[in-house]
Amino acid sequence: GNAPFMSAAAPAKESRRPADTAFKQQRLKAWQPILTPAWVIGTFTVVGAIFIPIGVVILAASNDIQETIVEYSASTNCPDPTDDNKVWTPRQCTMTFKLDEVMKGPVYVYYQLSNYYQNHRRYVKSRSDRQFRGDFGPVDGNVPEPDSSEWGEKPLEDCEPLPSSQSTDVTINGVTKSLYYYPCGLIARSLFNDTFTITMPNGETYSPGDTQFWNKDNIAWPSDLSEKFLTKKSDWLNSYCANKIMNSTAFAPFTSPTGLNTSDAAMVYNLGSDGQLGVNQRYYCWHNVSDPDFVVWMRTAGLPVFKKLYRVIPNDLPQGEYTLTI
Repeated sequence: GNAPFMSAAAPAKESRRPADTAFKQQRLKAWQPILTPAWVIGTFTVVGAIFIPIGVVILAASNDIQETIVEYSASTNCPDPTDDNKVWTPRQCTMTFKLDEVMKGPVYVYYQLSNYYQNHRRYVKSRSDRQFRGDFGPVDGNVPEPDSSEWGEKPLEDCEPLPSSQSTDVTINGVTKSLYYYPCGLIARSLFNDTFTITMPNGETYSPGDTQFWNKDNIAWPSDLSEKFLTKKSDWLNSYCANKIMNSTAFAPFTSPTGLNTSDAAMVYNLGSDGQLGVNQRYYCWHNVSDPDFVVWMRTAGLPVFKKLYRVIPNDLPQGEYTLTI
């Protein structure tokens, strides 16, 4: 007899065709304007009627702004700094400027840098946001090397090539070790540190710290000060900083009144009762990361010519001749 014949049905080939809907088959209703001369002219007329008055208001406000620029970098009144055995002596110069009329407050004081590339890739990457937030280091107990993976990740790795200073190497228990910058990185260590003292037409002189005349309370973003730049508490600083903390802004006491731009070797060490550094004192705490001047500097500029806010003078400035000491 004939043997039974059996066969399996071939599996149906899965279709990749989109579903038959108006959206997936692109059958949605659409409107396409026809650009007739009347329609184009009418549209531009309406847009012009709206934006021309706005432009007039903005132009009038811009013309009302009073601006005085004092250029001192190339002035003969500002001698070049001297380099004596790699110890830079800060230069001081005096510039005068005149206001022909009263400058209405508030007056915003900026400093401007030219041909300074804060947007360079190597420069921008050299920072540790984790360190600036204070999210590093223990509260107590022995600490591993500050750049050790024992932290779970190396908190100072992002600060290359300036996580530490070879010029401040210290000897702890007979072993020479580097001190790690707090704060660290190229951006932080190149902090703009020119200071300005202004003498009024009536002879009164105001230094950068005279908050009754000008202040830096609102020069940095509030979110930066509250979330991104949080200085370690004083107990931590005293326990883990190799240098003494002398004031709230420039941590290390130097021969310069600003605490900056001088040799790291001028640092006064935070020695214990035995005259030695402790094993945990591995940080060179050189500046307060919550200082508004520091926070403003750390928000890098995108162009090589930029301005950064320095101080705000809330009151009017009278007309007359002023002296600016840099």
